[in-house]
Amino acid sequence: MSEIDWNKVYCARIAECCRRAGADCNVAVTTPFLLTGGYSFIAHFPGIGPKNGILVCLASEWESLNEVAHQHGYTCVGILPDTCSRYDPQRWETIVKEWRALSDRS
Repeated sequence: MSEIDWNKVYCARIAECCRRAGADCNVAVTTPFLLTGGYSFIAHFPGIGPKNGILVCLASEWESLNEVAHQHGYTCVGILPDTCSRYDPQRWETIVKEWRALSDRS
């Protein structure tokens, strides 16, 4: 019996949440998203956030992915799987609203 790769499970769940949030909030989203150089992100919200949009990763990966995302003009956000891997429309609406607010600050 093989071990469960919980990061993959959480990434798949969060990707589904991102797709649902995109539909519910009427914003574009791409899941998964590959950045030049083979860097993989859970999702890309191109229409919100500063510059090229928001890239989503696991919070545990944020430190290693943030700099490369920033170098390419993206804002990187790390998602906590415990709180964001199940779709809660109110929570995700709040998250997307906060990401939209990042556009206003840039």
